[in-house]
Amino acid sequence: MTHDEMHEIKRHFDVVAEALTGKIQQVAEGHQVLVSGQSRILGRIDQLESELEAPSARS
Repeated sequence: MTHDEMHEIKRHFDVVAEALTGKIQQVAEGHQVLVSGQSRILGRIDQLESELEAPSARS
């Protein structure tokens, strides 16, 4: 294998690695959006449960 061939292979893998890095970043950002949304939903459920329990606690 010549030096030029090795350089071309390295360049190709650098391009592939860069593309994968971008896609991994997109997945991580999407995951964070889902986690944030889930947190808000769970907080709202807790709030609603508290509101539902409050009248029965007064009885």
